[in-house]
Amino acid sequence: NYMVQYRTGNNTWSTYGNGTSTSANLTGLVNNIQYSFRVSAVNSQGQGPWSEIITAVPSAIPIFAPVPIPIAPIQATVPDSPFGLVASPDDSSVFLSWLAPDNGGAAIADYVVQYRTGNNTWSTYNDGSNAFASANIAGLDNDTQYSFRVSAVNSQGQGPWSEIIHATPAARTDSDASSGFLLF
Repeated sequence: NYMVQYRTGNNTWSTYGNGTSTSANLTGLVNNIQYSFRVSAVNSQGQGPWSEIITAVPSAIPIFAPVPIPIAPIQATVPDSPFGLVASPDDSSVFLSWLAPDNGGAAIADYVVQYRTGNNTWSTYNDGSNAFASANIAGLDNDTQYSFRVSAVNSQGQGPWSEIIHATPAARTDSDASSGFLLF
């Protein structure tokens, strides 16, 4: 579906309609007043971005025969990179969380999480297909610094990697246990 909106000056946008046609013939506009128009595609994933704004001035005497403006459907792309990556190290594990990126017009189906030590080859954390914006990477060596990165995946493919962050898992000590809660 397509949503067409129009306005005069900087007034609030009015919605003309929401339909499947790739052209629209707006009626009831006032002659000799400039109008701005914009279009957005709408599908089951939501509304896409607005088109560039075009302007027109209706006239009682047509200067040109009406020409429909073709509206191309907005094609989905791969998602942007996740951002706000945070690492919380624990005993032999690191919990990662991040903010979901722009999905590129298609739902995010998975996140790929990779980790490594030093400049070694990246290893992919195998959690199956997971669209949650977090992961707990277990089985890591304590007192070893790891680097982590995340990428989002949708129906169009895998997007770019997030920024790289570092964390070092460490064994819990007696002081860790006594610094928080008492267990009875």
